Amino acid sequence: MLRELLSLLAGDGAFSPDEAASKLGVSVATLDDMLAKLVALGYAEDAAKAMACAAGNGAKKTGGCAGCPMAGHCHGAGTKAWTLTAKGREAAARG
Repeated sequence: MLRELLSLLAGDGAFSPDEAASKLGVSVATLDDMLAKLVALGYAEDAAKAMACAAGNGAKKTGGCAGCPMAGHCHGAGTKAWTLTAKGREAAARG
């Protein structure tokens, strides 16, 4: 099931936790556990952290997220976004 989540994260688009869980056929709680496992294994990370984003520091209010592909999907919008690390992208490409 973790491979399916890797594939989902590697694809284009953004999904809410409900949408991602539905696509994988799991509960949101299980999805959270799966994401935590991918982070612990070094396959995924918090997108805001990965992008050295300032959303947590009020960037949304000051327009600092303009042009960011994650604008509207990250901490600055009150949600969490995940991205694959290089290790995760390699694993997803291997299928």
